[in-house]
Amino acid sequence: MLYLTWGRRDGDKPIGFPDYLSMQDATTEGYQAYQKFLMADGSPLRVQLSPVGLTYRYIHEHEEHPLDHDSLFWRLYVQDGSHPTPIGSYIGACSFYMRIVGKSPVGIQFYPKGVTLEERDNIQKWVSQFQ
Repeated sequence: MLYLTWGRRDGDKPIGFPDYLSMQDATTEGYQAYQKFLMADGSPLRVQLSPVGLTYRYIHEHEEHPLDHDSLFWRLYVQDGSHPTPIGSYIGACSFYMRIVGKSPVGIQFYPKGVTLEERDNIQKWVSQFQ
């Protein structure tokens, strides 16, 4: 299983990513290419992607102003704009659960401190779109 990660909130200009979307798209394409490579030419491997970055992108696309400091997208990251908050980590947990168990995370009762009940339900629903 490959951990399809997320782009940095503001991209990474020094390495050629002027914004989040350009970095996320390149990251996603890279993981998909690596998955394809690992399964090429009759390989017995069945490589899955844990769609964490896809869920981040979904949230970015569906927020009116994703870079506002009070938006959910902004709150996926700690201050450095790279590492996840508990909300971002919960997306990862739900994504891996879905891939490992083979079931939607919708209905899981657990959610960590720092995540609201509404955020839990939305994250579970958003992650499950990539089942």
